[in-house]
Amino acid sequence: MQIPYDVLKDRLIRVLSPEIESRDIADLVFFSRIIVQSHLEHVRPSSLWLCRQQGMTVEDLSCDCVGDVFRRNEGGTFTTLTTFASALDLGLPGTPAAEVFFAFRKLLTTVANQHLAHLFAENDPAGGRIFRNITEALRKSRHFDVRRDIRGLVLRPRDRDPHDERPAFPMEELVRRLSGVPAARRSVSALMNVLHRLLLGQKIYRMSLPLVDVTGVFKQLYAGEFVHEQGTAFAPFDGLSESDLQVIRAEVETVVRQKVLVTYVMKGKVGVDEARAISDTFHDLLGDWIREGKPTDGMMSYLQKHQPMDEATYRSEFRPKMEYLLRIAREAFEARLVREI
Repeated sequence: MQIPYDVLKDRLIRVLSPEIESRDIADLVFFSRIIVQSHLEHVRPSSLWLCRQQGMTVEDLSCDCVGDVFRRNEGGTFTTLTTFASALDLGLPGTPAAEVFFAFRKLLTTVANQHLAHLFAENDPAGGRIFRNITEALRKSRHFDVRRDIRGLVLRPRDRDPHDERPAFPMEELVRRLSGVPAARRSVSALMNVLHRLLLGQKIYRMSLPLVDVTGVFKQLYAGEFVHEQGTAFAPFDGLSESDLQVIRAEVETVVRQKVLVTYVMKGKVGVDEARAISDTFHDLLGDWIREGKPTDGMMSYLQKHQPMDEATYRSEFRPKMEYLLRIAREAFEARLVREI
């Protein structure tokens, strides 16, 4: 389906105006779902498999993504859409309709990719951690560039012709060649260096590799031996800028707040003041996670700063809820740490 640029721009303007009508929202949601679903089915075909693994459909995932974009705050404002419009240099009314469409599509596909990263981490934690470490190595690499084409994110030797007219490098051959690296020296960085020499030293196959394929090859090499260091809940933050970390922190806080609202407030298990104290607790906790680069113990002391109580009350009324929310926060953090670079 071809989406008229001017219609999309018009609906965005209406949805962000005081005279908003439900029909305008419905139209924009409909357009958005088509964009997201098309992206998932045609650009990220792995989404079909990931959705099946989670017992959902691509349509379900599309709706979840669109729901994130159209989330409102307590005052009824579409916060993401408002931020999007304010980021346009000429403002929403002054930006050409085609540019509005492409910018809006970028927003939608970014959210879709984040959801896919979350699914990937949930379905394959080991692969997710390997992916995360590969992306960290690529941030610092002097050997590889990362580009996007119809295969998704692709790495290729820097300042070299990737010879994409050649056949793809067989994955089983890559595994066989890299298996020669002694197990004790199979750090991600070391394997990336060997991979670079391997690609440059052959003239049969193309020198560009989809990042997801490299992740699969490395996972076979580790064969279950790749684990986190004891005492940490997720990979180090090396290579992430302060702005990256603050974006992740805000997203994880949103996940926790939504879980508090749906699981506890709406079911009458905690009051509004208690919910606010729990959310404020995780705001502090996440900040310390980022500063320390690892989880911080002592949730009771964090909560007591916002909701005074004795230890008995904490253990009987709050500890199960806080431990459950801590797991949710860790999973959300882990998922966002493997998002695409």
